[in-house]
Amino acid sequence: MTHRHPASPGGPERNLRMEPVASNATSGRREEINSGRRRPHHFVSVAVRIRPVLGHTGEQRAVYAKPPVNGVVQPRLCCNRGYILEEYEFSHVFGPQDDNCNLFNDLQGALITSSVFSGVNETLFAYGQTGSGKTHTIFGTREEPGLLQLFVRSVFDQSEVSTGSTIHICCYEILGDSLTDLLSPEPLLESGELREEDIVYDELFIKTQRCRYQIIRVSTISACLSLLYDARLNRTAGVSSCNSSSPGHMLLCTCSSRTQRLSRAAVVALVL
Repeated sequence: MTHRHPASPGGPERNLRMEPVASNATSGRREEINSGRRRPHHFVSVAVRIRPVLGHTGEQRAVYAKPPVNGVVQPRLCCNRGYILEEYEFSHVFGPQDDNCNLFNDLQGALITSSVFSGVNETLFAYGQTGSGKTHTIFGTREEPGLLQLFVRSVFDQSEVSTGSTIHICCYEILGDSLTDLLSPEPLLESGELREEDIVYDELFIKTQRCRYQIIRVSTISACLSLLYDARLNRTAGVSSCNSSSPGHMLLCTCSSRTQRLSRAAVVALVL
């Protein structure tokens, strides 16, 4: 939904750094059977995150979240083009003050994890231009955990109350017509945190090329995050005018298997 208004002369000027974040857990409609009852809930969500302005503290923004009205948060984005003020409505709009924990909670991260253990595949992806904050949103920093860490912890918490469940991960990068497996289990095999039987291999085709990658069963949060941190370092590096980034698309997949129900589902994170 788009609204247009004449821009005020004193409105914010152009300075844009914006990152869309999408999840298939919180917008649209779907019916799910829960304890014998059907309950509708959202399944597609498009959220926009506005990153802080770096190094330009005196400048005003051309894009900003619409202020609350009577204490009610408005999921609308305002764009001041100098001669016209536009409003765009999304499922969620996160401002520079919102951290990754706010994103996880508002995107109903716990509900996404719960649905995975009920056999529903879920996908979360970060999409945006170089330097818009995708890596920060997914991986976070030493001081602030990213969505990856928050989902991994949530998956392990849920597995503790889901009898017979196991957790597997895979992580690879797609660049052009090639696939690169990013997982390096050797250090964990040497330390005894992983066993050879925890690793299996699967294949997929990209056009006519057959690609092989590992699927690793993990039993601890530390082992899971250690593999994924190393996978991030193994990505193909490129340099742009904004920062050092990867030209490929990174896919992280955390699978939950329940032998009692013979069900398997996954939460997938994409960095585009």
